[in-house]
Amino acid sequence: MKKIFIIAMLCIPYFASAQLAVEGGFSFNKVKDITAGNSPKGKHFGLIYSLNIKRAGLRTGLRYMDGDLLLNLTRDQIYQGSTTLRSKFIEIPVELKYRNQRFKHIQPYVTAGAVGRLPVDDDSQTNHFENINLAGTAAFGIEIKGKEFGIMPEIGYAFPLTKVTNGTYTANGITFQTDENSAFNGFILRVSVGWIR
Repeated sequence: MKKIFIIAMLCIPYFASAQLAVEGGFSFNKVKDITAGNSPKGKHFGLIYSLNIKRAGLRTGLRYMDGDLLLNLTRDQIYQGSTTLRSKFIEIPVELKYRNQRFKHIQPYVTAGAVGRLPVDDDSQTNHFENINLAGTAAFGIEIKGKEFGIMPEIGYAFPLTKVTNGTYTANGITFQTDENSAFNGFILRVSVGWIR
């Protein structure tokens, strides 16, 4: 068994191809929680890495996601002052990828997996989110390849697997009870540019 594992590890570099790209895009989110006003529209950027063996592959990466305002209350709504609650996260996706390799330079693909989100901010707002929340992901994209580099436009959807907020949010002395089934999901448009093989 040990010999089979070693042989498999030695063979992976021969059969596999790697991709490393910079990505950026926008999200159009729907929040089931304490949102006031329009649905938030966010943005994200980061690095993405794929290890492909023929048509199948594994994709992961690291990205920063600003999900825009979850809560935007005016003076009239809370009687004193105004406050906002932004959703900023570090995301770590782990996804399976399948490519259609019928054409050499244009290859459609689909992905499915999950993403872990860690809340980040420069104040106490992070205390209002769970330490980590998970979402399922599914996406469709196209690899447009050059000799070494390429571009990958993609549309995807993220749906909640765990809740986002941790129960309550206090603004200027007023406490808001959040939905027990708080959810953060939406459509995602992104473009990746980088080393694609």
